[in-house]
Amino acid sequence: MKKVVLNDIAVSLGVSKALVSMVLNHQGDKNGISKATQERVWLKAKELNYIPNHIARGLRLGKSMMIGLIVPDIANIFFSRIARIIEDIANKAGYNLIISSSDENIERELQLIRKFTERQVDGLIVASTQSTKAEFVQLKNDGFPIVLIDRSLNINDIDYIGVDNTEGSFHAVNHLIKEGFRKIALLKPGPAHLRNLRDREAGYRKALKNSGIRINERIIREIPFTNLDTKAEDELDELMKLGIDAIFAINNRLAVSTLQFARKRNINIPEQLGLITFDDLDLFEIGHPTVSAVSQPVNQIAEAAANKLLDILRLDRSVKSAQHFLLSTKFIPRESSVYVSQNAEMLSEVL
Repeated sequence: MKKVVLNDIAVSLGVSKALVSMVLNHQGDKNGISKATQERVWLKAKELNYIPNHIARGLRLGKSMMIGLIVPDIANIFFSRIARIIEDIANKAGYNLIISSSDENIERELQLIRKFTERQVDGLIVASTQSTKAEFVQLKNDGFPIVLIDRSLNINDIDYIGVDNTEGSFHAVNHLIKEGFRKIALLKPGPAHLRNLRDREAGYRKALKNSGIRINERIIREIPFTNLDTKAEDELDELMKLGIDAIFAINNRLAVSTLQFARKRNINIPEQLGLITFDDLDLFEIGHPTVSAVSQPVNQIAEAAANKLLDILRLDRSVKSAQHFLLSTKFIPRESSVYVSQNAEMLSEVL
């Protein structure tokens, strides 16, 4: 079967090859081609089963038409949702997305960055595990397009999109305190240097301090990313022996580990243990008990990151200098953070 080329589409529609090329390269609006004509071109391309030659297109444009995305763990639903949205936006702009997980490993992330740049991806979006700015400052100095998400490295001239982790955590822990919980443990994954995790811990400490509750360092536990599930169970066993009455899990994976631990030990939530997590999951809304969570605006984070990188790649002159976007979170109270024991005691006194 003969391969369909741009000229075939042009001839069948009675338009120029240049017009077809502009439409299929997502340059129709820029060149004043009407929406109706653009739609005719796309429909005809689909009808004729036109397959674009991305290699040839990349050579013409001096681009690979590929974008790299590096996240700590693509299996984490937070990052997989972000990847899905970025991929859709990138594809509409004619780019393919390549995704890799760093496993919260500094050296692995550096290797991935170098592999991506060696393969000449046109730009990178990264949720970084780095403890220093050096690699990204060098990329910026080399003129390489990059956008950081989720974790801030405080690099003024590199775009960053994230959330107010401190404020989100403060509201969550403050809710537990208002419900009557006092011995609130903090579960956090490593590595400890990550800015978003430190900010969430800062919110936890701020809430306790503002309420006059002494901060007990013994019930703040860091769990290594590489052995999170097994180690979480050990830490939770120790925490229960210390008489905690609630847990603030600093990410959704630790919240799931806590739920599994509670079920295994026949610990009732929230009667015997309150629970709140940072970062919401669908299962937290439909499980029993439902789990209170700090919800992040995933769609906004992903859309802002993808569109910002695409603007940089288009060399859009209207693009402002690097910006840091700090989005708000939303606290969603559910069954897991209601202080049932206290309520039961109050009810018995009334009766």
